[in-house]
Amino acid sequence: MRAVVRTLRAKLPTTKILLLAIFPRGEKPTDPQRLAIVEINRSLASFGDGKFIQYLDLGPQFLNADGIVSKDAMPDFLHPNQRGYKIGPMPCAPG
Repeated sequence: MRAVVRTLRAKLPTTKILLLAIFPRGEKPTDPQRLAIVEINRSLASFGDGKFIQYLDLGPQFLNADGIVSKDAMPDFLHPNQRGYKIGPMPCAPG
């Protein structure tokens, strides 16, 4: 990911980049994949410079207050459904 960001910055130095965090997966906060994603997202967050590279983590919006992935937004705890695609600062639709 760092190489992709570097390449974009080199080829398009005035382009603004929105770097999204990896969405949570697995139902519970203790899921091994979820724990790995937390670490990866920490690394991705460090790419943001506040000027040309903005980091955005929408993951918490997919979670209930207890950290469980909402079945209303991700029924299989991995893929957003129609409601899940509406989460975030700008609504979008699959496909």
